[in-house]
Amino acid sequence: MKQKLIKTAIVFFALIVVFTILSRVIYNMGTPKVMLAKAELMEIGPEIRGSGVVEAKKEIPIMIETQQLIKSVNVIAGQEVKEGDILFELDEAKLKKNVERKEQELDNILQQIEADANARERARQSRELMISQAETDYQRTVESGNEAVEEAAEDLEAAQEEYERFISNPGNYPGRTKEEFEQRIEEMQSAYEMAVDMREENIYQAQKSLDSLNIPEAEQNASLQMEMEREDKEAELNILKALEEKKGKIILPTNGVVSQVNVRPGSMTSGMGDIFISSASEGLILKGQFPEEQKEYLVVGTEVRISSQAFTEKELSQLGDLKIAAVSPSETGMGLEVSVLLEGSTVPIGTVFSMEIKTEKKSYSSCIPLSALREGEPGKYFVYMLGEKKSILGDEQVARKVDVNVLYKGNLYAAVEGIGDGNVISSSTKELTNGGRVKPQEQ
Repeated sequence: MKQKLIKTAIVFFALIVVFTILSRVIYNMGTPKVMLAKAELMEIGPEIRGSGVVEAKKEIPIMIETQQLIKSVNVIAGQEVKEGDILFELDEAKLKKNVERKEQELDNILQQIEADANARERARQSRELMISQAETDYQRTVESGNEAVEEAAEDLEAAQEEYERFISNPGNYPGRTKEEFEQRIEEMQSAYEMAVDMREENIYQAQKSLDSLNIPEAEQNASLQMEMEREDKEAELNILKALEEKKGKIILPTNGVVSQVNVRPGSMTSGMGDIFISSASEGLILKGQFPEEQKEYLVVGTEVRISSQAFTEKELSQLGDLKIAAVSPSETGMGLEVSVLLEGSTVPIGTVFSMEIKTEKKSYSSCIPLSALREGEPGKYFVYMLGEKKSILGDEQVARKVDVNVLYKGNLYAAVEGIGDGNVISSSTKELTNGGRVKPQEQ
């Protein structure tokens, strides 16, 4: 019986030990595993980074006379091309027909111009004849008017002389009265005045007709329009003939990179830039994309550092001191585009660089990983620090919540006040609570 009790006791205590071990294991499995970090003295500041692509400062449009049929296209966007390369070819048969059509159009307009010139010459001759006739009419009007006035003046003078003779010797005029002679003078005076007035009116009207014919003719709008059309047709024909001489081959005038191809075989030229070439001869520019919220740091004249695994430090240093030349809204409508001039550079168009905008940094005595910083209420921050507390199982390591004042928050680190010299918890496998047990892990 005694042996049985001993065995039972042994089994009981064995079970207690087993359950204690199991509970401890389960307890440990539920304990968050954390990584620790020590606050450090650091010089930190905003890190403004982005990437940029080298482009030509100026694009050259390859413009061909509109509505020309394209036979083949020999380049694609992004392709590096050299002066003399054939970009695309026009259909020669269609080009020849276009030349013939343009020649016919030019011939038609030349015939219209000739007909218009003949009509204007006939009009000029007719006008000159009318002017000559008007001059003759004017001279006749002056002469006839003068004759009528002279005759009226002579009649008036004769009436006055006869009246004076009557006054001197009335007997020579039996049966005549003084009133008759005076009435005669009045009639001749009225006739004279009428002749003068008639002469002046007729001369005025003749001069008016002559003046109207002597007014220079305004240039006919139709004639000007035809002349402008002739110049346009000749220019278009010269372009088409030049293309015909080159057998419809569109040849690149300079080295560069194809930035846009807006045509394909079987399509028609638009006359507004069928292919665009980025030419390094016009200068290069590095264009980078940055978020809108970094606008305050993107200032014209600010130093820019670039990097690329494809270039050595020496090669990068040869690009000189780089600065922001312009800041504008991105063409995509998202963020900002920063432009940096690459003066005298021979970097290939399309090269991608990492860009860093230089900003002022400040020294802080207590900097922690950004992952350790947690936000509670809006605008208020705290961290979990490693602490200890006693329990029935002995001293345990726990997370202790500490409110902090954030001096600066960067991309990787934050400068804070209020944590002292302890260790902060930078990461955890589980959600932490204030006073909750944690299990630190080695870095």
